[in-house]
Amino acid sequence: MHKLKFFAWCWFLSGLVLGACSSSQDKSYMGDDGDGPKSTAQITQSAAQQAVIKEFCHKINREVFARYGWRDITCKEERWQYDLVTSGGNPLIYAAFLQPAGRHTTLYFCAVHGNEIPAAYMCVRLVRDMLFEHPEEYKDTNIVVAPFLNPDGLLRQKPTRTNGRGVDLNRNFPTKDWDEKAHKMWTEVYKKSKRWYPGDFGGSEIETKFQMDLIEKFRPSKIISVHTPYGFFDFDIALGAHHENFINIKDETENLAKEMGQRSSNFRVINYRYFPGSLGNYAGNELGIPTFTLELPGNDARQAKAYWQRFKKALIYLAHFDFTTKDDLAKNGVKQSDD
Repeated sequence: MHKLKFFAWCWFLSGLVLGACSSSQDKSYMGDDGDGPKSTAQITQSAAQQAVIKEFCHKINREVFARYGWRDITCKEERWQYDLVTSGGNPLIYAAFLQPAGRHTTLYFCAVHGNEIPAAYMCVRLVRDMLFEHPEEYKDTNIVVAPFLNPDGLLRQKPTRTNGRGVDLNRNFPTKDWDEKAHKMWTEVYKKSKRWYPGDFGGSEIETKFQMDLIEKFRPSKIISVHTPYGFFDFDIALGAHHENFINIKDETENLAKEMGQRSSNFRVINYRYFPGSLGNYAGNELGIPTFTLELPGNDARQAKAYWQRFKKALIYLAHFDFTTKDDLAKNGVKQSDD
C-alpha cells in the first residue's frame, strides 16, 4: 500500500518542475503520506494546449536553464496551465497550489522584465522547494506562481526588458494616472527610451491582462514580484487601505517587509515610489493589496542559486503570513498599529 501511494505521488508531482521521480529521492522529499502542497487548480487543457506547453518547456530548458547552467531545475509540462498566449506565440503559464477555500493566497510573479535573468530562476526554484525538498514548510499555504511573465523578452538571444511588442510591462497597467502621466514621464524623464515605453494605452499588452486576470481569479491577500538588480525589498499599499478586521493595514505591510528583510541577512527595505502603470500602483495603491517587490542585488545568472538561498526564508514567511486577523498578526510577530 505504501509503495502504491508513493508511486501515485510520483506520477502526480513529477510533471511540474523536476524530471521523473526516483524511488529513493522523492520518498525522502515527500514521505509516504505526501505531506506537501497539492495543486488543486482545475486543469482542463486540450491536447493541443498540452502540446504548446510541452514545446514551450523544451524551449525554456534549452534556451534558459541550460544556457545559464541551472541544472537543478527543469520545466515539465504536465502540471502547468495557460489561458493566454503572447504576441510571440509563447504560453503564459502558471500553477496554483490551493488548500480548502478560505485560506489567504499569495501570488508570486517572476521575470516581468526579460533581461532580469536571475528572477526567472526564483519562481521555478520555489516550486521545486515546495514540492520536493521542503514540502513541510509550505503546509497550509495557498500559493499561485507565474514564473515567466515576459517569455518573449526572456527567450531572445539578447534578452530584453520589454516584451515582444517593445512595451515595458511594469509601466502598462491601466492605473488611474496612466492617461495623464505615463507618456509624459516616458517623454520627459526617460527621453523616449525604448526600454521604458509604456505602451499605446494602459493595459494594451496581453502579459498585463494575464497578471490582472490572475489577481481577479485568485484574489490574493498579497503579491510579490521578483526583479533585479537594485538590491532591496519594496512595498506598496494605499494609505487608506482597510481590511474588514483592520482600521488600516499600511503599518502591518511595512512591518512585514522589514521582517522579510531581516530573514534575508538584513536586506535593505525601502518604500520606493510607484509609477504610472506599475504593478505596485495598480495592485498596491489602487486595489489595496499589499504588494512587494524583491529587487535581487545583482543580475548575474551565476548567482541565482545563491540568491535563492538568501531569500527563500522570506518568500516562505510571506506565504504563511495572514493579514485577516490581528491574532494572526501577533502570532507572526508583527507589531500592531495603534491607529
